[in-house]
Amino acid sequence: MQGSGGVVTEDIEENLRDNSCLSKETAERLGKIGIKIEEFYRSSRDIEWGIANDDIYMLQSRPVTNAMAETDDEIIHEFDSPLRWENEYLTTANVGEVMPNAISPLGIDFSFKYFNIGLRRLMKGIGFADSLFKAKYFLTGMVTFCNRMMMNVIEMVTQHGFGTPSSKAFMLSIYGRILDDPDLLQCAKERSSNAKMKSISLKARIKNKWNLYFGDLGLQNLKKRINNYHQNFLKQNTAKETFKALINSCSDFDEVCEKHMSCSGVSSDWNMEMFSILWKDAKDFSADICWNFALIVRCPDDRKSLLRPVDSLEQLSEPGHRWKIVFHPNVL
Repeated sequence: MQGSGGVVTEDIEENLRDNSCLSKETAERLGKIGIKIEEFYRSSRDIEWGIANDDIYMLQSRPVTNAMAETDDEIIHEFDSPLRWENEYLTTANVGEVMPNAISPLGIDFSFKYFNIGLRRLMKGIGFADSLFKAKYFLTGMVTFCNRMMMNVIEMVTQHGFGTPSSKAFMLSIYGRILDDPDLLQCAKERSSNAKMKSISLKARIKNKWNLYFGDLGLQNLKKRINNYHQNFLKQNTAKETFKALINSCSDFDEVCEKHMSCSGVSSDWNMEMFSILWKDAKDFSADICWNFALIVRCPDDRKSLLRPVDSLEQLSEPGHRWKIVFHPNVL
């Protein structure tokens, strides 16, 4: 290297061209410096260096591109929710009707905050909040897998006990069939045994019954609030400001989300009431109960609320429903 910059090229004698240009001591010094640089950056480095007067100079250090490249699997699962254990069960049932495809990272952030706050408000009213929201590091109810919104099956099926008329009616309402996978049910029992749910208070029971008949009251007022919303998140100057305004706007719709979930739950509640009556009359579970239940919920257009044709309703208690159940990490 020249003192004023530039490079000087010198011819090397033929018999010296196979010799190392560095002494063993200099090579060891250079290697130790390279190790320290990688330890500092915590990654493999592409290092350019020079030597003048036996002093080593680091000219450049950048990450090795190929070594840091993300795999397709890492990209697909980048925004997956943390799981409590390996044998987790997730489903696209119900939520897949509204968000059937993959959503953006912004959509994931917005959806989680919006729905989790609404779910917390709703469940607090019926006495489930303490049991469902104790976890600080795991999302409750709704999760994301492969950039798709899903629901945790185990946390859903444990709300109404095991093998009860209410639990079976709930499964029919949400999943279109009764879940009887032994491994899934065993996981649900183990999960629920760690945190027993509190019994529902009389006030919560009365509120739940009131919602069955009058849960749609106030919908028009909420609709007006939505239509007249200021939409300040559309008036920001930068992407960062827009994101902050969007996330902050979630709290403006807490009541809307709570009402949405409450009205959606009314259908399941009515199904549980009807199924319990049929079960009590039959005194034992059978395919006839499913058939009679299907006749009750049948719609005028020869469809039923569970989104299956009438001619296949007798198969409700059998496998083969249209909703996919995910057994992590494989999608069945």
